[in-house]
Amino acid sequence: LFNDGTAVVLFKLVVGVALGGASSFSLRGSLLNFIWVSAGGVIVGLLLGALISQMISRIDDYLIETTLTSVLAYGAYLIAEALGVSGVLAVVAAGLINGNIGPRGMSPTTRIVVFNFWEYAAFIANSFIFLLIGLQIHLSALFQSWRGSLWAIGAVLIARAVGVYGLSRLERDISLKWQHVLYWGGLRGAIALALALSLPGILPQGSTQIQVMTFSVVLFTLLIQGLTMKPLVKRLRLVERHVTQAEYERRHARAVASRTAYEHLRRRHQQGLLSDHTWQIIAPILEEHNRTLAHSVREVMTTDPRMEAEELETARREYLRAQRSALHSLRRDGVISDEAYAQLIAEIDAAITRPQVSWHELLGNQPSHLAPVDYLMAVIVQENDVENALSALTKLGLSVTRMASSGGYFREGNVTLLLGLAKGQEEAVVQALQRSCRQRVKYLESPVEGMPPGLGAPLEVTVGGATIFLFAVERYEAF
Repeated sequence: LFNDGTAVVLFKLVVGVALGGASSFSLRGSLLNFIWVSAGGVIVGLLLGALISQMISRIDDYLIETTLTSVLAYGAYLIAEALGVSGVLAVVAAGLINGNIGPRGMSPTTRIVVFNFWEYAAFIANSFIFLLIGLQIHLSALFQSWRGSLWAIGAVLIARAVGVYGLSRLERDISLKWQHVLYWGGLRGAIALALALSLPGILPQGSTQIQVMTFSVVLFTLLIQGLTMKPLVKRLRLVERHVTQAEYERRHARAVASRTAYEHLRRRHQQGLLSDHTWQIIAPILEEHNRTLAHSVREVMTTDPRMEAEELETARREYLRAQRSALHSLRRDGVISDEAYAQLIAEIDAAITRPQVSWHELLGNQPSHLAPVDYLMAVIVQENDVENALSALTKLGLSVTRMASSGGYFREGNVTLLLGLAKGQEEAVVQALQRSCRQRVKYLESPVEGMPPGLGAPLEVTVGGATIFLFAVERYEAF
């Protein structure tokens, strides 16, 4: 929202420069004006949002409270514009304050009514903008301006490429596949159309051409980029659904649905809505059915370590997100200070972005029964097996250090995993690696680098598994 609001502010500044001519442009003046307009709009929104939130907390009428949120949205915009600051950013700031503070003073009924009202209002606003631009632009004008439309689409694509591929290298390492998704996912919509519609009274000579070009860009992003995003993600192999995964989802869904139905009948029995006689008949049947479904889920997970790894990773992330939400509530209620909140949130965010770790390492402690390290094990696995191997090892309560390796067979990279073992853990680790690092068949096309030419059919090669080195540790100290 702040991104869209900032775009609106910059748009108005650029229009002002276009009206005044190049001679009236001043970089220093434009920067100061941008800061004043943006900061002023945010301050106006914060003040009005806090004021309306206090009023809502003292009223218990869902119609009046819903009306107050409408007054806040339009009032913040009008007041900010009257003061010469950004009305859009004022509405954003007012909405953020009222959306986080206001609901605490609302009854459940009011909260539902307000959220449903604004969800529908947002839908109507977006639909209305598209309707207006459709009524404003004729198909003949769209076809006549096809050169300008192509230039506009090309300019947007080039700017997006510079922003994604250029800026992604400055701070964090984003894989090239995800950069492609970020680049192609730059869809345009209501904001661009609304800004184009605001031009007729300001730039009457060039407004129609700009509207046509904007509409062409929006159509291209929605129809071409939007409809080809799914094939792009599939081609990049970022989201792959395996047969085992689909079977796991079906079995897991059946187990959850059956368990939910069992709990529903149990509550009805406790409430007296289901007789003891009937419950005694159906309860053993349902419990046996639930056990059978739970066993079928475990069966799928044990046959494919990827399912287990995904569920463990999902549980880890949900655990951290729940902590983050709890800290947000504590700060909002004044239980912890902003300084403590910032420190704890930084710790959780760092844990979320870390690669897969064991639960003991995640919780910041080690089990009391942890024995000294007697062996150092180095495990070399292919990149395709890394996540499965990490999942299998962390389940054993082991702390694993992941290191990049050079080389690799058949142009496939590998990774070295280092872990410390107590005496007697070697066999369990080897079995876990055997289950997680599966062998698979690959076909190498002829000719093969390093081999004599003239080979006929592609070579069938078995790859996968893990190469394990075990070293005795003479001295171990825990810190």
